[in-house]
Amino acid sequence: MAALPSTGWSLPNDLLAEALLLAGPVVALDVFDTLVERSVRPEHVKILACDRLVQQLGLDGVCALDLYARRQRIERALGHRNLAKAGESEFRHSEMAEELHAELYAHDLLPSGLGVARFAAAALRAELAVERQVLRVKPGALDALQAARSASKQVLLVSDFYMPAPALAELLASVGIARALYDSLYVSCERMASKRSGRLFDIVLTETGHSASDVTMFGDNPHSDVAMAAERGLRAVLVQDEMRIAFYTSEAADVTQPRRLLDNLRELVEAPDAPSTHLRHAVPGLLLFTERLYRAARRQNLRHLFFLAREGQILEHMFNAYQDTLGEETSERISTHYLLVSRRACYAASLAPLAEEHFEGLFAHYRSISLRDFCSSLGFSDMEVARMCVCLARDPDVVEPDFPNSDTFRALRAAPDFVELYETHRNAQRDNLRSYLAAFNVDLSLHPLAVVDCGWKGSIQDFLRGALPSGLAVQGFYIGLIDVGQDVSAKEGLLFSNVRGLSPDYLVFAENRSLFEVLLCANHGSAAGYERGPDGRIRAVLDDDPIERHFIQGTVLPIAQDAMQVFRALADIRATTVVGRRAWERMVVETHARLVFRPWLPYARWLMEAQHRESFGVFHLSRLTYGGTASIKGRLRFLAELLRHPRTVISESFWPASMLYAHGGRLLVYLYVVTRHLRGRMRQRQVPKS
Repeated sequence: MAALPSTGWSLPNDLLAEALLLAGPVVALDVFDTLVERSVRPEHVKILACDRLVQQLGLDGVCALDLYARRQRIERALGHRNLAKAGESEFRHSEMAEELHAELYAHDLLPSGLGVARFAAAALRAELAVERQVLRVKPGALDALQAARSASKQVLLVSDFYMPAPALAELLASVGIARALYDSLYVSCERMASKRSGRLFDIVLTETGHSASDVTMFGDNPHSDVAMAAERGLRAVLVQDEMRIAFYTSEAADVTQPRRLLDNLRELVEAPDAPSTHLRHAVPGLLLFTERLYRAARRQNLRHLFFLAREGQILEHMFNAYQDTLGEETSERISTHYLLVSRRACYAASLAPLAEEHFEGLFAHYRSISLRDFCSSLGFSDMEVARMCVCLARDPDVVEPDFPNSDTFRALRAAPDFVELYETHRNAQRDNLRSYLAAFNVDLSLHPLAVVDCGWKGSIQDFLRGALPSGLAVQGFYIGLIDVGQDVSAKEGLLFSNVRGLSPDYLVFAENRSLFEVLLCANHGSAAGYERGPDGRIRAVLDDDPIERHFIQGTVLPIAQDAMQVFRALADIRATTVVGRRAWERMVVETHARLVFRPWLPYARWLMEAQHRESFGVFHLSRLTYGGTASIKGRLRFLAELLRHPRTVISESFWPASMLYAHGGRLLVYLYVVTRHLRGRMRQRQVPKS
């Protein structure tokens, strides 16, 4: 290029650097679609921002597209008002946020106590987070700016934008356009003057003191960047990118396409290079749980969540990965903490004095146990258990069919050695557990102990409530909550629950609860109790079984790590796609159904051979297995029993579809799935419409 032609000339984006060198001493550049571009339609950034805001604030009465429609109406009204007032249809993001807050507040759609300033700040953070996620520097733009600086050009950035200049500068810096690459940044909403009207060019010339002939404007908009700049006497060059224009009109740039999300989801979970025993089909359900957990925490204004060992280890990683995709600033994030707890570790601390204690937390679910099982559930050491056995002259491993009504239990309660050991142990464990919780530096008188776990009964939550001083709130959030007669107050099953009736997708998510326990198993043993070290600090004592550890590290962790990678990728995709909540939930349910209702695939065999260590009530290493395909006689007996007592047979299985496949093949599973589907449809029809 020998010389830069006169105003009105156009060039492809890849010649921008050369054109800047041939321009006069001052170059002015448009920002969007000249220096940077988005991976979605520009207007759809607002839709994504509305979706992000709905998630961040935990809004339930309004969806992203509804919020966007409200925002559009407000922006149009602001444009008309400012046109009449200042001669420009520009508006500021802060103005829009204030009006949007007023409308949502008037319709009682906001969390209590959320003032306009906090709402506006949250709305700005949400939009900036989306912009950072979808924005990227155009090829050659950095080279062009660096070339202009090297040639001692004065570089001005001029943009019609509704967010303030500091926000735009932050976005530019996030894609590599540092402040050192330009001299000044002019943004229309701050000046209430736009390129579209030409008035922003007047301000640029006035403030810089340059004559119009010294400034060359580069931009992609024929009207704002070229025609209006030329009208003010600037030289103007149209920077064309036909591929970008075509992309913005394609479905690929549309964030509201459910098919786009579904295709991406299937590509992730059914990738041909995935390990044959992967559990990727469970990941969308875990993301849905995480989304619901985040909304619930925001609705209740929670600032801290405590993830319970052991399943909580991976759940915490997933929750924080989800917060990463939301782009929340550190000060606005929900703080997470990992508690090394278990039913055994918390049980003794929750107990009352022996004369008042009936051990209902144990006997409600475990009555057929041995003396060793009972003492170990209280957290007694092997030496202390042996001492009790000698004292009572009893075999510690004899299983009593009804231990709480046995002579062994009555003799144990009356034994002075047990009475002394019991009181000493429970008081020490209560003090140690309280000190362990205090070390997290969260004031539980101001913040509820909001615990997160896999499920299913919430026993640890009950034990923690009993161990803490009265008056402190303990709230539980679970993947699933199963009501078997226990206290279910202050407990929520976020993915599925049978409390006060079955949740909408209970029959799918509850089909095999054990897969959640296996997939989310932590890389350490179960907590056995708490002890105070020489330095006064409390540490959790872990029950490290070598067989279980070998299985976890060699078999479970690779599958869990694969699931975590898929979770992060799916969360990123979900953050740049807006679909109705129920449409998304249907995708998740259908994906999970393909996991739990196809027990003939390789992952099923792996699940059936998975190991699980029981460490409360009963103590042993078990496998989730039926022992292979049943014999012909066994199948016939099973089918006869199934016909006589179908609900009993199904309810006693931890994975009904697998049991049916072992005894009747795929046909029996297909019949079962159809029956479950029809039952779910009937249940939904019976739910009163709100």
